Amino acid sequence: MSVNERWLEILLTPLRDGISVAETCRRYGVSRQSFYDYRRRLDAEGVTALQPRSRRPHRSPAQTAPDIETRIVEMRTHNPRWGARTIHARLVRAGMARPPAISTIHRILQRHGLVTPRTQRTPRTWRRFERYAPNDLWQIDGTQVALADGSKAWIVDILDDHARYAIGATAARRFTAHAAWRAMETAIDEHGAPRQLISDNGLQFKSGKGHKPVYFQERLAAPKNRPVVRAAKASADLRQARAVPPHLQRVLRRPRPRTHRRGVAAAVRCVPLAVTICG
Repeated sequence: MSVNERWLEILLTPLRDGISVAETCRRYGVSRQSFYDYRRRLDAEGVTALQPRSRRPHRSPAQTAPDIETRIVEMRTHNPRWGARTIHARLVRAGMARPPAISTIHRILQRHGLVTPRTQRTPRTWRRFERYAPNDLWQIDGTQVALADGSKAWIVDILDDHARYAIGATAARRFTAHAAWRAMETAIDEHGAPRQLISDNGLQFKSGKGHKPVYFQERLAAPKNRPVVRAAKASADLRQARAVPPHLQRVLRRPRPRTHRRGVAAAVRCVPLAVTICG
Protein backbone atom coordinates (compact mmCIF):
# COMPACT_ATOMS: atom_id res chain seq x y z
CA MET A 1 0.00 0.00 0.00
CA SER A 2 1.42 3.35 -1.06
CA VAL A 3 1.45 6.42 1.15
CA ASN A 4 -1.36 8.20 -0.67
CA GLU A 5 -3.53 5.06 -0.59
CA ARG A 6 -2.98 4.72 3.18
CA TRP A 7 -3.92 8.32 3.85
CA LEU A 8 -6.95 8.04 1.58
CA GLU A 9 -8.12 5.06 3.64
CA ILE A 10 -7.56 7.00 6.88
CA LEU A 11 -9.50 10.04 5.61
CA LEU A 12 -12.44 7.92 4.43
CA THR A 13 -12.65 5.80 7.60
CA PRO A 14 -14.87 8.23 9.61
CA LEU A 15 -17.45 8.29 6.80
CA ARG A 16 -17.19 4.57 6.05
CA ASP A 17 -17.23 3.23 9.62
CA GLY A 18 -19.20 6.03 11.24
CA ILE A 19 -16.59 6.76 13.91
CA SER A 20 -15.08 10.01 15.14
CA VAL A 21 -11.85 11.56 13.92
CA ALA A 22 -10.21 11.01 17.33
CA GLU A 23 -11.02 7.29 17.26
CA THR A 24 -9.74 7.04 13.67
CA CYS A 25 -6.46 8.67 14.67
CA ARG A 26 -6.04 6.29 17.60
CA ARG A 27 -6.74 3.31 15.34
CA TYR A 28 -4.10 4.28 12.76
CA GLY A 29 -1.62 5.91 15.12
CA VAL A 30 -1.64 9.40 13.60
CA SER A 31 -2.20 12.81 15.13
CA ARG A 32 -5.40 14.79 14.65
CA GLN A 33 -3.37 17.70 13.26
CA SER A 34 -1.95 15.47 10.50
CA PHE A 35 -5.44 14.13 9.77
CA TYR A 36 -6.88 17.61 9.21
CA ASP A 37 -3.79 18.75 7.24
CA TYR A 38 -4.15 15.87 4.80
CA ARG A 39 -7.89 16.35 4.55
CA ARG A 40 -7.41 20.01 3.59
CA ARG A 41 -4.86 18.98 0.96
CA LEU A 42 -7.26 16.35 -0.39
CA ASP A 43 -10.10 18.84 -0.65
CA ALA A 44 -7.90 21.47 -2.34
CA GLU A 45 -5.70 19.44 -4.71
CA GLY A 46 -7.15 15.95 -4.93
CA VAL A 47 -5.57 12.53 -4.34
CA THR A 48 -2.16 13.53 -5.75
CA ALA A 49 -1.72 15.95 -2.83
CA LEU A 50 -1.47 12.99 -0.45
CA GLN A 51 2.02 12.12 -1.70
CA PRO A 52 4.88 12.94 0.74
CA ARG A 53 6.25 16.42 0.17
CA SER A 54 9.87 17.55 0.34
CA ARG A 55 10.97 18.90 3.70
CA ARG A 56 13.71 20.98 2.18
CA PRO A 57 13.48 24.63 3.33
CA HIS A 58 12.35 27.17 0.75
CA ARG A 59 15.37 29.36 1.51
CA SER A 60 18.94 28.53 2.61
CA PRO A 61 20.64 31.83 3.48
CA ALA A 62 23.90 30.09 4.50
CA GLN A 63 24.19 28.10 1.27
CA THR A 64 27.31 28.77 -0.79
CA ALA A 65 26.62 30.91 -3.84
CA PRO A 66 26.61 28.97 -7.13
CA ASP A 67 29.40 31.09 -8.65
CA ILE A 68 31.67 30.44 -5.63
CA GLU A 69 30.92 26.73 -5.76
CA THR A 70 31.75 26.68 -9.48
CA ARG A 71 35.00 28.47 -8.77
CA ILE A 72 35.96 25.92 -6.10
CA VAL A 73 35.24 23.05 -8.48
CA GLU A 74 37.34 24.66 -11.22
CA MET A 75 40.27 25.22 -8.85
CA ARG A 76 40.21 21.58 -7.84
CA THR A 77 39.85 20.38 -11.45
CA HIS A 78 42.85 22.44 -12.64
CA ASN A 79 44.91 21.51 -9.56
CA PRO A 80 44.03 17.95 -8.51
CA ARG A 81 46.52 18.01 -5.61
CA TRP A 82 44.83 20.96 -3.91
CA GLY A 83 42.71 20.04 -0.92
CA ALA A 84 40.12 22.04 0.98
CA ARG A 85 42.74 23.85 3.10
CA THR A 86 44.80 24.90 0.07
CA ILE A 87 41.72 26.09 -1.82
CA HIS A 88 40.58 28.09 1.22
CA ALA A 89 44.02 29.73 1.50
CA ARG A 90 43.99 30.54 -2.25
CA LEU A 91 40.57 32.18 -1.98
CA VAL A 92 41.76 34.32 0.94
CA ARG A 93 44.91 35.26 -0.98
CA ALA A 94 42.77 36.20 -3.99
CA GLY A 95 40.94 38.78 -1.89
CA MET A 96 37.65 37.03 -1.15
CA ALA A 97 36.20 38.71 1.92
CA ARG A 98 34.31 35.75 3.40
CA PRO A 99 35.35 32.49 1.76
CA PRO A 100 33.53 29.27 2.69
CA ALA A 101 34.85 27.34 5.62
CA ILE A 102 37.31 24.51 5.01
CA SER A 103 34.66 21.95 5.98
CA THR A 104 32.20 23.53 3.51
CA ILE A 105 34.78 23.40 0.71
CA HIS A 106 35.43 19.74 1.49
CA ARG A 107 31.71 18.94 1.31
CA ILE A 108 31.46 20.76 -2.05
CA LEU A 109 34.32 18.66 -3.41
CA GLN A 110 32.67 15.51 -2.11
CA ARG A 111 29.34 16.45 -3.67
CA HIS A 112 30.99 16.82 -7.07
CA GLY A 113 32.93 13.55 -6.76
CA LEU A 114 36.33 15.24 -6.53
CA VAL A 115 37.45 13.58 -3.29
CA THR A 116 38.82 10.06 -3.37
CA PRO A 117 37.46 8.13 -0.39
CA ARG A 118 40.15 6.82 1.93
CA THR A 119 40.57 3.09 2.06
CA GLN A 120 39.81 1.65 5.46
CA ARG A 121 42.89 0.20 7.07
CA THR A 122 42.61 -3.37 8.22
CA PRO A 123 42.90 -3.41 12.01
CA ARG A 124 46.11 -4.97 13.19
CA THR A 125 45.76 -8.50 14.49
CA TRP A 126 47.66 -8.82 17.73
CA ARG A 127 49.48 -12.08 18.28
CA ARG A 128 49.12 -13.70 21.66
CA PHE A 129 52.41 -13.72 23.54
CA GLU A 130 52.77 -17.19 24.99
CA ARG A 131 55.59 -19.70 25.26
CA TYR A 132 55.24 -23.39 24.52
CA ALA A 133 56.55 -24.86 27.75
CA PRO A 134 56.96 -23.89 31.42
CA ASN A 135 60.27 -22.32 32.43
CA ASP A 136 60.96 -21.34 28.82
CA LEU A 137 60.69 -17.61 29.52
CA TRP A 138 60.18 -15.60 32.70
CA GLN A 139 59.35 -11.94 33.11
CA ILE A 140 60.66 -9.86 35.98
CA ASP A 141 59.70 -6.33 36.94
CA GLY A 142 59.09 -4.13 39.95
CA THR A 143 55.93 -2.29 41.04
CA GLN A 144 55.78 0.41 43.69
CA VAL A 145 52.91 0.18 46.19
CA ALA A 146 51.69 2.32 49.10
CA LEU A 147 51.52 0.69 52.55
CA ALA A 148 48.94 1.32 55.26
CA ASP A 149 51.29 3.61 57.21
CA GLY A 150 51.78 5.82 54.14
CA SER A 151 55.27 4.59 53.29
CA LYS A 152 56.29 3.16 49.92
CA ALA A 153 57.51 -0.33 49.08
CA TRP A 154 58.37 -2.30 45.98
CA ILE A 155 57.06 -5.68 44.81
CA VAL A 156 59.40 -7.65 42.54
CA ASP A 157 57.11 -9.83 40.41
CA ILE A 158 58.23 -12.85 38.38
CA LEU A 159 55.85 -14.41 35.85
CA ASP A 160 56.09 -17.52 33.68
CA ASP A 161 55.03 -16.76 30.09
CA HIS A 162 53.68 -20.24 29.37
CA ALA A 163 50.48 -20.03 31.42
CA ARG A 164 50.95 -16.64 33.13
CA TYR A 165 51.93 -18.52 36.28
CA ALA A 166 52.88 -16.24 39.17
CA ILE A 167 56.30 -17.59 40.14
CA GLY A 168 56.49 -15.30 43.16
CA ALA A 169 56.48 -11.77 44.54
CA THR A 170 59.14 -10.36 46.82
CA ALA A 171 58.60 -7.15 48.79
CA ALA A 172 61.48 -4.75 49.43
CA ARG A 173 61.85 -1.22 50.71
CA ARG A 174 64.12 -0.27 47.81
CA PHE A 175 64.10 -1.70 44.32
CA THR A 176 67.78 -2.48 43.85
CA ALA A 177 69.79 -5.07 41.93
CA HIS A 178 70.24 -7.05 45.17
CA ALA A 179 66.48 -7.06 45.82
CA ALA A 180 65.81 -8.18 42.25
CA TRP A 181 68.31 -11.01 42.56
CA ARG A 182 66.89 -12.18 45.91
CA ALA A 183 63.51 -12.56 44.21
CA MET A 184 65.11 -14.34 41.28
CA GLU A 185 67.12 -16.67 43.50
CA THR A 186 64.04 -17.63 45.51
CA ALA A 187 62.11 -18.42 42.32
CA ILE A 188 64.96 -20.53 40.91
CA ASP A 189 65.23 -22.53 44.15
CA GLU A 190 61.50 -23.31 44.07
CA HIS A 191 60.84 -23.80 40.35
CA GLY A 192 64.20 -24.33 38.67
CA ALA A 193 66.03 -21.99 36.30
CA PRO A 194 64.24 -20.67 33.21
CA ARG A 195 65.75 -20.93 29.75
CA GLN A 196 65.39 -17.20 29.21
CA LEU A 197 64.58 -14.11 31.25
CA ILE A 198 63.08 -10.87 30.00
CA SER A 199 63.14 -7.50 31.73
CA ASP A 200 63.24 -3.84 30.90
CA ASN A 201 66.43 -1.79 30.82
CA GLY A 202 66.16 -0.66 34.42
CA LEU A 203 69.41 -0.16 36.32
CA GLN A 204 68.37 -2.96 38.67
CA PHE A 205 68.82 -5.46 35.82
CA LYS A 206 71.32 -3.90 33.44
CA SER A 207 74.17 -1.44 33.75
CA GLY A 208 74.60 1.57 31.51
CA LYS A 209 76.75 1.41 28.42
CA GLY A 210 80.43 1.29 29.33
CA HIS A 211 79.76 0.71 33.05
CA LYS A 212 80.52 -2.25 35.25
CA PRO A 213 77.78 -4.93 35.25
CA VAL A 214 75.37 -4.61 38.15
CA TYR A 215 74.95 -7.28 40.80
CA PHE A 216 71.99 -8.85 38.99
CA GLN A 217 74.05 -9.30 35.82
CA GLU A 218 76.97 -10.75 37.73
CA ARG A 219 74.79 -13.34 39.40
CA LEU A 220 73.19 -14.32 36.08
CA ALA A 221 76.65 -14.87 34.64
CA ALA A 222 77.65 -17.24 37.47
CA PRO A 223 78.34 -20.82 36.30
CA LYS A 224 75.37 -22.36 38.12
CA ASN A 225 73.02 -19.80 36.55
CA ARG A 226 74.28 -20.19 32.98
CA PRO A 227 70.99 -21.77 31.73
CA VAL A 228 69.35 -18.38 32.25
CA VAL A 229 69.76 -16.27 29.10
CA ARG A 230 68.62 -12.69 29.42
CA ALA A 231 66.58 -11.39 26.45
CA ALA A 232 66.00 -7.70 25.81
CA LYS A 233 62.76 -8.33 23.88
CA ALA A 234 60.56 -11.36 23.48
CA SER A 235 60.33 -10.78 19.73
CA ALA A 236 64.12 -11.06 19.49
CA ASP A 237 63.96 -14.35 21.35
CA LEU A 238 61.55 -15.79 18.77
CA ARG A 239 64.27 -15.42 16.16
CA GLN A 240 66.64 -17.50 18.31
CA ALA A 241 64.73 -20.78 18.10
CA ARG A 242 67.94 -22.49 17.06
CA ALA A 243 69.37 -21.78 20.52
CA VAL A 244 66.90 -24.24 22.09
CA PRO A 245 68.73 -27.39 23.21
CA PRO A 246 67.98 -30.46 21.06
CA HIS A 247 66.27 -32.31 23.93
CA LEU A 248 63.76 -29.42 24.21
CA GLN A 249 63.03 -29.10 20.50
CA ARG A 250 60.65 -32.06 20.65
CA VAL A 251 58.84 -30.51 23.60
CA LEU A 252 58.42 -27.16 21.87
CA ARG A 253 57.16 -28.73 18.66
CA ARG A 254 54.75 -31.07 20.42
CA PRO A 255 51.11 -29.79 20.27
CA ARG A 256 49.77 -28.98 23.70
CA PRO A 257 46.45 -30.58 24.74
CA ARG A 258 43.87 -27.89 25.46
CA THR A 259 42.61 -29.68 28.57
CA HIS A 260 46.05 -29.34 30.14
CA ARG A 261 46.19 -25.68 29.12
CA ARG A 262 42.84 -24.92 30.75
CA GLY A 263 43.81 -26.85 33.82
CA VAL A 264 47.01 -24.84 34.20
CA ALA A 265 45.16 -21.57 33.69
CA ALA A 266 42.62 -22.54 36.34
CA ALA A 267 45.39 -23.51 38.73
CA VAL A 268 47.15 -20.19 38.22
CA ARG A 269 44.10 -18.27 39.34
CA CYS A 270 43.98 -20.26 42.58
CA VAL A 271 47.69 -20.29 43.47
CA PRO A 272 48.50 -17.83 46.28
CA LEU A 273 51.59 -15.69 45.81
CA ALA A 274 54.54 -16.47 48.00
CA VAL A 275 55.52 -13.01 49.32
CA THR A 276 58.84 -12.66 51.09
CA ILE A 277 59.63 -9.46 53.00
CA CYS A 278 63.24 -8.36 52.58
CA GLY A 279 65.05 -5.67 54.46
